[in-house]
Amino acid sequence: MRKACHPDTNKRITVPEYIRDFGNDAVETHEQVTCPVCKQRLNIVAPSTVDSVGHFAHRRNSGYCPTKNKAAAPYVGLHPHHPDPEAANRIKTIFLQNWQKHFKMLDWLVKGLAVDEFISVLRAANEERIWEYAQLREFQLPYIFATLMDFPPSHSYREKDGSPARKNWFRCWFDATVQRYDDLWIHRQEPLMFWRAWYELPEGKKKPRSEDLLDSYGMELNSDFLNRDVTLFPFIENKITRWLERNVQVS
Repeated sequence: MRKACHPDTNKRITVPEYIRDFGNDAVETHEQVTCPVCKQRLNIVAPSTVDSVGHFAHRRNSGYCPTKNKAAAPYVGLHPHHPDPEAANRIKTIFLQNWQKHFKMLDWLVKGLAVDEFISVLRAANEERIWEYAQLREFQLPYIFATLMDFPPSHSYREKDGSPARKNWFRCWFDATVQRYDDLWIHRQEPLMFWRAWYELPEGKKKPRSEDLLDSYGMELNSDFLNRDVTLFPFIENKITRWLERNVQVS
């Protein structure tokens, strides 16, 4: 990652800024930066060429952190331990009444959400049986949706000039206390945090790696978006409504 937490102030700091203040190889623990997401201490990978800026990296034997995952969607394939079909029907019913608000919230989280991306997210939610988590609450849905896949610039909607509305590659997770969606409802000492991260995509790479992580932003989950009025363009309403009628059904 390109930015980590400063040892003293906890503000974000880059490798060049760190080297300026502490040198190239901090020995003392109190001089070492930490990961914003998991709070573990990081090593410095200093620039090897004039054109590179260096990055911070987790230590080889460090504990779990979603930023270390080489692919998107670190929770995919880990279905509910105790699926609840009745809960699935309830949450689907509520979602179908308010899906426009979820679209708008997801658009805010990943910037430049395209109609096809939203449909892909819903398809992934079906495959991962997201609806069947017994304790799932409606306001948690867009946050979970955001963790189901990557959001590259090339998949966002297009501006009038044809350029992608999303300028960076977005990837989202929950904090390091969550290794599967079941963990969302465990008791924890601190509030659950949701993380949005954006990456630079170097030439020749299909997907960004951890060293391409430009910055990240943590936030607590909240339900305020459900109280807002939302209006979408008719073509968005029509296309998604048709897809939902075929693919998100209540039994």
